[in-house]
Amino acid sequence: MREFFVSAFVLCALLCSNALLAEEEKDPKGFFAGAKIGPGAAFVLGEGARGTEAAVGMGLSLSAMYRFMDYLAFQAELGYEMKGYGVKDMDARGILHYFSVPLLLKGVFDVSPILIQPYGGLDLSILMKATASGSGVEVDITDSLDIFDLGIIFGAEVFYEVVDNLFVTGDLRFGFGFLGVAKDVPYADNFTNGNFNALFGIAYKF
Repeated sequence: MREFFVSAFVLCALLCSNALLAEEEKDPKGFFAGAKIGPGAAFVLGEGARGTEAAVGMGLSLSAMYRFMDYLAFQAELGYEMKGYGVKDMDARGILHYFSVPLLLKGVFDVSPILIQPYGGLDLSILMKATASGSGVEVDITDSLDIFDLGIIFGAEVFYEVVDNLFVTGDLRFGFGFLGVAKDVPYADNFTNGNFNALFGIAYKF
């Protein structure tokens, strides 16, 4: 009889511990919201970019990510990107301010407490203002540039969980535009945007 009670007690303990472990396991799927900001480099490419060089850029964004499968997630962002270019051998540069909407498909690899997320997608951008400056003079060139830009964006983001459901994030990304930036200039003679950003922020899983 004593062996029966011992066996029953051990069985109950095992069942209870399994139930607690199951209850503590987190569902990897879910909704994440975050914000990030950081510096970068901005440059232009193409025939129209001759005589230019990279210049300081930056980016910031609010993001919403839905992890709909164990290894896949979709992320949309609303953000600001400072793009542009420098002029070689001159103290001059162009600054292009864009409102951007990146739409990203992400792979998600869970190496607890880190989520590694390589991604790629589209970057839809609307030009808000553009200036060219040099020798202490600044000129508004917004009207000479196309208002809409479309490009690809790819990179990798890392989430590090500091407490339950709260993450610090790091994001390295490249962007390349498809469309000529200058208005009424043939594509073969035009230039396209490019940028690299290192963004840091926080995210929360709901």
